[in-house]
Order: sequence, then C-alpha cells, then structure tokens
Amino acid sequence: MTNPSPNPRDPNRHVPAILLIALGLFAVYLLRYVLLPFVIAGALALVAVPAVRGMHERWHWPRWIGALLIFCGYALVFALVGWGIARFALPQAAAVLQDLPRILHRFLSTLFRGETTTLIGIRLDASELSQRLSTWLPSQGAAPDPLLSAAGIGVAVLMGGILTLVLLLYFLIEAPRLSRGAVWLTPPAQRERVLNVARRSRPVLYRYVVGILVVVSYTIFATWIFARLGLHLPQAELLAVAVGLLEMIPVAGPALSVAMIALIAIEQITFGMIIGVSVFAIFLRLSIDQFIGPIVLGKATHLPPPLIIFAFLAGGAIYGALGVLIAIPVLAVGKIVIEEMRAEPTLPNLKESYLREQNLPKV
Repeated sequence: MTNPSPNPRDPNRHVPAILLIALGLFAVYLLRYVLLPFVIAGALALVAVPAVRGMHERWHWPRWIGALLIFCGYALVFALVGWGIARFALPQAAAVLQDLPRILHRFLSTLFRGETTTLIGIRLDASELSQRLSTWLPSQGAAPDPLLSAAGIGVAVLMGGILTLVLLLYFLIEAPRLSRGAVWLTPPAQRERVLNVARRSRPVLYRYVVGILVVVSYTIFATWIFARLGLHLPQAELLAVAVGLLEMIPVAGPALSVAMIALIAIEQITFGMIIGVSVFAIFLRLSIDQFIGPIVLGKATHLPPPLIIFAFLAGGAIYGALGVLIAIPVLAVGKIVIEEMRAEPTLPNLKESYLREQNLPKV
C-alpha cells in the first residue's frame, strides 16, 4: 500500500516544507558559533576523503589507518602554522600596535601633503587626528577587564581548535556511515532528486575548498616574497598572513590589502615604491583571477559578482565568521537545488550510479 501523494493543485502543499526550512535556518542562526568547528572540520574532511578512500581501495588498508595518516598530516600543518604565527606574526602585530601613532601620523601627513589640510571647510591636523585614531582603534575591541577578555578568547580558541581536530578525525573515519545516514533520512519520494543534488554538489564544494586553500596559500607566499625581498619590511610575515586572509573577501579584500601594504610601507614611501606596490597589486590580481583561480576553481563558483558580494555581506551580517566561510558554497549548492527542482529527472539509473560512486548500499 502506498501513501497518497499530495494534490499538485493544493496551494498549501509547500507550507510544511517552507516552515521546516525556516525553522532550520533559525536554528542555524542560534547555533552559528557552535557550528563553526563542524563546518571547518567538514570542509577539511571533504578535501581528504578521496585520499582515504583511495588508500582503502588500492592497498586494502583499514579505513582508520588512512584517516589517521591524513589526520597526522593535518595536525603537522596546523602545528607549523601556529608556530609561525606565534613566532613571527604576533610579535610583529604587537610592534605595529605600539608604533601605530607614528605610522598613522606619517600616513596622514603624506596624504595631506603636509601637517594640515582643509576638507569641505574643516581643518584637519595630522598629529591630532593620528592621536585620536590610535586611541579610538584599540578601544573598539577593549573590554572592561582586558585580561579576563583575553583569557576568555584564548580558552575559546583552544577549545574550538581541539574540537575541530576531534571532529576532523571522526569525519575522516566515519564518512561512509554518515553518508548512508543522510541518505536514509531523505524521504523516499525525493531520494533520487536529493542524490542527484549531492552528486552535483560534491565536486563543486571540493573544488571550492581546495581552491580557497590554494589561493590563500599562494597569496601569502607571493606577498611575503614581495614584502621581504622587495620592500625589506620587518613586518613581512604579518602582512602576508593578513593579505592572504583578506583574499577570501571579494572586491573589498584586495583593496584593503593594497591599503595595508601602503600603510605599513609608509616609512620608506618613494615614487619607486609606489610603482612597485602598484605593479605587485596588478600582478597578484591578474595571476589569481586569470591563472590560479580558473585552474583550481574551474566552474565551481561561476556566479554573478553582485550575487557573490551580496552573499558575503549577508552571510557575515547574519552568521558572522561562519557566514563568511559558507556564503559561497551555500549559494552554489542553492543554485543546484533550484535547478533540480525545476528540472525533470533524465537519468533512470542516477541513484544507482551515485551510490556506486560513493560506495553506499542501495536503499
């Protein structure tokens, strides 16, 4: 006996699904900071799962051995990155903050072409404005008890890092079982369509995560080479990390990167340095947009630029750091979902082919 299907002419047939989606989005909003380690661990596991599956199929190793090897590789990379940040970036950041009034004064006096200037009838003084900015900027992150605030942030980062590593190992080992559970939760009537969405979404998400890692790593390395060997800046490591992270933000990120390079390099500003920074900014942009990005991303995120910018802004405003991380993947998967909802299935064996590719049992 089969369950009666809803009347296609019923105008209220989509109300339960819409309410369920709205409830899910509200729950995600409430748990946005709790979900951050899960998202990071899931993204890293998505990149490494093919390697774990390859070791299992080629050498017939137990899955947990391949997962443990990949996990140790990740842990080694994280340890090296953490050591580099603690050894180089953090001391440089402290030095920049301590020297912030002088850097701002030099920047403003260069911008004003002197100590003072007049803007729309208002007289601006470089010394006074630099002192106000150097006092105002640190106060934006200040708390009534800075020591307690710093301790709380440190404990939260430490616990979040440990949780991310634990989740990463679990996802690497249990990826097939988690996939089977997700398939089992899918309503039977929609299972084939959902499997098709999963089949199309997986390479998009994989290429996006890999692409972001490659682009950020390339940006950090290129900026460090330019800042250390070209400008001989003592803050080269801090600048490279900041520019690499800003690369994940479309449009505004590259502009902020150039402004940051100019601000830190203001001590040795010359006509040649201005030309060098301009050439480097153009080279970095062209190399990422025309070479690195198309190779590693492919067609994974071929979406209209205004839509991408809106997704970043909306994701950051609603979900904070988590929203910035998942804005583009959610947008890309949402596009696939809409395409599948509007299209009729054309492959009768789509479900079986997907299960075969993922080594999942038929349901």
